[in-house]
Amino acid sequence: MICKFNRVTHEYTIGGVKVPSVSGILKPYDRKIYALIPSATLEKAGRFGTNVHDTIDFFLADCLDESKLDPALAMCLKAFKLWMSEHEVYPDDLTHRERPLYSTSRMYAGTPDIVWDKFEFLPKTLIDVKTRLPKNDRDGIQMAGYDLLLKENFDLPVKHYYVLYLDYITGKYKFFKIRETKERKKEFLYLLKYYQLGDDPAHSKKLDEMRIKINSLVENQQ
Repeated sequence: MICKFNRVTHEYTIGGVKVPSVSGILKPYDRKIYALIPSATLEKAGRFGTNVHDTIDFFLADCLDESKLDPALAMCLKAFKLWMSEHEVYPDDLTHRERPLYSTSRMYAGTPDIVWDKFEFLPKTLIDVKTRLPKNDRDGIQMAGYDLLLKENFDLPVKHYYVLYLDYITGKYKFFKIRETKERKKEFLYLLKYYQLGDDPAHSKKLDEMRIKINSLVENQQ
């Protein structure tokens, strides 16, 4: 089955069928969290985040012209380099970078940021790069979606979830461990099912039950 990712539209397809991304699956959850933030602000932040990820990926691939970076991206790269230095991380330790992955069994897709693979014989650390402070429950559910993709595609033993926060003002970083619970993957699959049911009136009762569950998840986050 042919799987494709369109970098311009950020759309994933499996066998010619458009499938949801991890971020798209989390939208009902995000609408609750970011309800008071203007959509234009969120879109601008999303574009900046994409540029940060691309900058790091080009840097690790040794094909980045740092002289052409705008100041905010340069500060994020400075923070990332500082993290690598202080944690004794080498480019070869960071695998599966920005690689679109697909679940043909669950029909969704996503692009994990980085897997820290320092020692081949140890469980791996999944790292999500952010330019905002982490939201533990929300980010844990997102990373669980990526974890499931890594498991299905590579049978990769991910054990730890971390958010690497890059401050574009100070050039500093913070490395946050995301709480791991058995519920993370269940909550992600719950949101995936919610997405797949769509707005079909035949599922109205089930959708109402799911909305209540999503509201409860968000309230626990806050």
